[in-house]
This record gives sequence, C-alpha cells and structure tokens, in this order.
Amino acid sequence: VEGSSILVMDLDRCTRCDDCVRACADTHGGRPRFVREGERYDNLLIARSCYHCQDPVCLVGCPTGAIRRANVGDVVEIEPDPYEETGGWILSRQERTTQIDRWSRKHRAMQVLAANVDQVACVTAPSSPPFRPRFIDRLLVAAEHAGVDGLIILNKVDLGTPATVAERIADYRRMGYRVVECSAATGAGAAEARAVLGQRLTLICGQSGVGKSSLLNVWDPSLDLRTGAVSRKFDRGVHTTIRTELLELADGGRLIDSPGIRGLELGAIEARDIRHRFRDFQRWLLRCEYSACLCDGEPGCAVRAAVDAHQIHPDRYESYLRLLREVRERERGRAHA
Repeated sequence: VEGSSILVMDLDRCTRCDDCVRACADTHGGRPRFVREGERYDNLLIARSCYHCQDPVCLVGCPTGAIRRANVGDVVEIEPDPYEETGGWILSRQERTTQIDRWSRKHRAMQVLAANVDQVACVTAPSSPPFRPRFIDRLLVAAEHAGVDGLIILNKVDLGTPATVAERIADYRRMGYRVVECSAATGAGAAEARAVLGQRLTLICGQSGVGKSSLLNVWDPSLDLRTGAVSRKFDRGVHTTIRTELLELADGGRLIDSPGIRGLELGAIEARDIRHRFRDFQRWLLRCEYSACLCDGEPGCAVRAAVDAHQIHPDRYESYLRLLREVRERERGRAHA
C-alpha cells in the first residue's frame, strides 16, 4: 500500500496514554488535530492520522502498539468506500515478515523503506555518478540484518569499468553476493538482471542517477517512468522518482521502487550486531581474543589482523568502522536523552 502518512489505530488496544500526542507536540509545538473517521486523507478514508506531518518521530511514543504505520509492501485489511472506487478504510495491518529501515537524522527516528520484501537490489554504476562502495556496504548490511538476500546490479557498464571498481565488484562476488553487470542504454545484460530478480518482491535502491528508472523502463516499457541526466557540475543524479511505490511488471514481477538515496544511516541495528552483518568478517570473528570484540582496536582482534594481511579489503573495514561509530554515537545520545 502507498501510505507514507497513514496511521492505523487499534482502538481496542489504545490506552489513551497520549504519548503519541506528546511526541508530535515536541516536534511541531502544538497539540495535533487527528483526522476523524470518515474524513478523506491521502485518497483514503481512514480512522486517525497525524494532521501536522508525516514524520516518523510522531510514531515512536505508543507503548501498546495501537498505532501502526502502513508502509509500501504492507498487507492491510480494508473496508471499501461504497462511494469511491479507489477509497476505503484501513482497518488493520498484518505483522510484517521483513522490513528494511533506515535512521532519519532529520526526524531523529527510524524510517521504514519497505515491508515484506524478499530481497534488496542495489543498483549502482561504475561512474557518472561515482561508484560508492560504502553505500553498497550499508545496503547489504541492512539486507543481512533483515534476513533477506542482497544483490548488486552494476548498470552503465557501457561507460567502462575502472580497475578500482572491478576490484571491488570481484570482492563482493568472493563474499557470495550476486552481481549482474548491465546497461540500460544498450540493453546488454538487462534481461539477465531481470531474470535474477525473478518473481520475488524486490526493493530497488540506489543513488540518484545510477539508472534505476531507465532499467525499469527496459524491463517494462509500459511503466514509462521519468528519467533524468546526471548533473555535470556536481557529477550526481537528480531525483526523478519522488516517492516509494510498488510496481507490478507486465511479466508478473513485483518491485518496490524507491527515490534515489544520497546517504544511508541504518535503522534498527545495535553496535554489537554490526560485525555479524559483514559476511567477510565471519570466519575471523571466532578467532578474536575476546568474544565481545567489536573489532575497533581491541587487542587480539583477528578481523584487524585479517585486514593487515589483505584477507579483508581495507575499504570494507573502513565502512564497518564508520557505521559502528555512527551507531555508537546514536546509542550514546539515546542514553543521555
């Protein structure tokens, strides 16, 4: 369901604690008005929704779970509107099997990118915009943490692949990640990339300008998605996909297309768990001198020794350290709140 601003209220569970109201008031400086049952909001007739905003921070305060946000990929129960073919009431949301999330620094809260996905495909390019392996690392960690498959689609190979990029791609393949090289411009490898996705519900992510929309148009021309060129001044893409939506392809596949992401901070993950989401660390973790080793300068760290011995790529280790320190900083801020 496309429902970035929909709240589902289970009135039987709500204890009227007003924690959700206070969370919104802290952000917007006033008590929110709730949309009443029967009012139209986001083209749906719903029970209650935050009038002020779509901010995830307003959802963090309900201890009972009575308020549940519906995101793209969610399975919901609805009651159709007898007067509007595309309208209706959202009555409940089923428990999610998986979810991919990220941390919103702006809103100081977790943001769900997609729900119930089977796999995550990171679309990237060898150049124009520049290849960003640390973005790929973070998306793969998010997939590992959610318990879904992660794969890489290297688009724009018609532009040529620098040796440094080829080295990193080979490293991902050694870790066991599926990598497909293709070109939406020439069509080379596009059919193979589509076949790899199969009929599984796939979240498609990538930087702006890597050619996600172009690839989707190759896979299903009837989508006719808007595409854009890479900025020559800044060597990065501009947003052409403005919202996350679930697309059903003509061949029966289902993809969740997300807007281009320039920065990705991981959501519901703890610092102690990050090391277990890096595939190339796993054979070394059991050899660390301390079982609680976070691989950040501790004595007897086997992961650090593997980096020094060129068994783990140094850029991967740097990705890990940056992510670890970022999550630690967030945890410290939460502890002092």
